[in-house]
Amino acid sequence: MQTRFSFASSIMLVLLCLDVSAQNLVPNPSFETFTSCPTSFSNINDAEPWRSATGATPDYCNACAFTWVVDVPNNYWGAQDAHTGVAYAGILARWGPPTNQWFEYIEAPLNSAMEFGKAYHIQFWVSLPGKYCAVDRLGAYISTGQLYQEGADPILLTPQVESNMGFLNDTLNWMLIEGCYVADGGEDHITIGNFHSYEDTNIENCGAPYPFNVQPYYWIDDVSVQKVPLTGLEVDLPDDVSVCYEYTIEPDAPPDVHYLWSTGSTQPTLTVTQSGLYRLTIYDDLCNGGKDSIEVTITNQPDVVLNPEDTLICQGENLVISLNPMAGDYEWDDGSDDATYSISSAGTYSVTLDDGCDLSEDEIEVGVLDPPAPFSLGSDSILCTGTEIEFMFDPSLGEFTWQDGSHDPYILIYQEGTYALTISNMCG
Repeated sequence: MQTRFSFASSIMLVLLCLDVSAQNLVPNPSFETFTSCPTSFSNINDAEPWRSATGATPDYCNACAFTWVVDVPNNYWGAQDAHTGVAYAGILARWGPPTNQWFEYIEAPLNSAMEFGKAYHIQFWVSLPGKYCAVDRLGAYISTGQLYQEGADPILLTPQVESNMGFLNDTLNWMLIEGCYVADGGEDHITIGNFHSYEDTNIENCGAPYPFNVQPYYWIDDVSVQKVPLTGLEVDLPDDVSVCYEYTIEPDAPPDVHYLWSTGSTQPTLTVTQSGLYRLTIYDDLCNGGKDSIEVTITNQPDVVLNPEDTLICQGENLVISLNPMAGDYEWDDGSDDATYSISSAGTYSVTLDDGCDLSEDEIEVGVLDPPAPFSLGSDSILCTGTEIEFMFDPSLGEFTWQDGSHDPYILIYQEGTYALTISNMCG
């Protein structure tokens, strides 16, 4: 007889009825597929793609084994029929003194990566051989990429699904460990084992003979990760809202649920400072859930900025300033209120923005520039030996370019030749 030691046995029947076609993302979930029949201990790699998640050595048992040590149903650890088929895995949940710890984990890649915000029902079955004492916590950790560490020390992470039914001490039947996980997106591996330190691992005092009572061992079978719809729970967010600076979204939701916002936050409330559509997913440990969304508009606008602070325009040209017409109400120093403003003469111009939350103001200094005035280097000249001619111009006239490529506002001529100068600025 197989008994389900789960807090969710009745709910699980409902889930199975609702989603009988759900795809199990775990490859080789009951370890029936193998590359070769096991010949001894520590052969979990025979059940591809399962592997060890650490340097420890999980076991693989199959009825096709070449030795009784890893046979099914009778093997080195005891006697147990497979939960499904004729094979299962085996791990030490803790072994050895603190100075020589040994924790075993099995790990496999999922058939496809999880999707953000989608719910996944995760379950696996465990059984305790009769000569071992029990631990009270075994779990499944969902990761992005392979979860591997050297050595045989415990993997100290928080599993997304973990048993909560006390000591897992049924030596006759398979015990179900299950839970719900809403994905961050991209998770593609599952690892099963005891994710607590040597000191934090509780072992039942069951009277088993030494050394078996200090090395809890479990068979594992029928691992499942299935995407399920989140239904059955009601959650209500406030109506769409417009506010000046920030808004705290407070949902109306049942107690004892998990939260996942579209921002990635898992807090019960969410404070936002940017406009947008915000979605909330709630769910419980059995993958009952619900969703709602709210549109938040933040009306406060950035301060108005006239950039640059000062500029030049050419005589006869216009400087057109275009501001965001949706930011609020504008008022220029001449009383006009358009978001577009044209400047054709020198002066200081200012504008004030009222975005409905507060006022901001900026100004711009505009100068008007003429093209360089006409100039002359004079008529051709004769240069006597030992004499020189010097030209010196006002540097503010513009950019100077002599015939030899130099850019000084002056030149000293002491040999014959043809000398030419161009003075230019942005206007001509």
